[in-house]
Amino acid sequence: MTEDNEKIACILDIGEVLLTNGADVNRVEDTIMRLGKAFDFRSCQVHAINSSIILTVTTPDDDVVTQARRITRIDTDLNKVSEVNNLSRKICSGMTDLKVIETEMEQIQKTFPYSPFMIYFAYALSAASFTLFFGGTWQDMLFSVPIALLLRWVKVRLNSFNDNKMVDNIILSAILTFCALIGQRIFPGLNSDMVIIGDIMLLIPGLAFCNSIHDMVMGDTISGVLSMFDAVLRALSIAIGYVAVWALMGRFL
Repeated sequence: MTEDNEKIACILDIGEVLLTNGADVNRVEDTIMRLGKAFDFRSCQVHAINSSIILTVTTPDDDVVTQARRITRIDTDLNKVSEVNNLSRKICSGMTDLKVIETEMEQIQKTFPYSPFMIYFAYALSAASFTLFFGGTWQDMLFSVPIALLLRWVKVRLNSFNDNKMVDNIILSAILTFCALIGQRIFPGLNSDMVIIGDIMLLIPGLAFCNSIHDMVMGDTISGVLSMFDAVLRALSIAIGYVAVWALMGRFL
């Protein structure tokens, strides 16, 4: 691989980390354009959507090179987005040694700012807060906490062998609905609706929806529409899981 190809691959690596961890398309494209300038390419054209990045550059020798990167999964880790932004600023300031950049990228990829305990705690706190916010009682809040912990445990297991978020949401929504309905059966004073609302907020694709609006406002209509459609499908999958369990169990309650 020539040095120019290595530089392009490095730029795509940075763009991929941004896109797969919750950055909007406009930020990804702007970062890639700035990096292309920092690496002394004569021109840099990039097209990014939520499933791919295509980059075409004109090298100092007037060669035109195109590389593409397929994006298979988008998650949320804004700490990695922040770290990659800091690295991009260093590159734009003159740090263009590919070995140094590769080393820093490896460190960023291995960075996990929150321990598993903190993530479980955040799930529990979020579910409890949303349950109270939407009008649940303290009993509803307390019951929503173990369901939130179960959702996190199941989600980690699903992520190890499944990359389809729609399937994940159907399964997770079905589990939380089942647990809430069983809880109402065991504890008559429990309001299963409030428990379900509090826990289901953990699955709502809020960031994807906000990014889609931002992309359309910034003129990236295609990526905005695709992101919006993805967010709607994920929300629909949550409803499917809920309705399926309710249809099976509602008549017994």
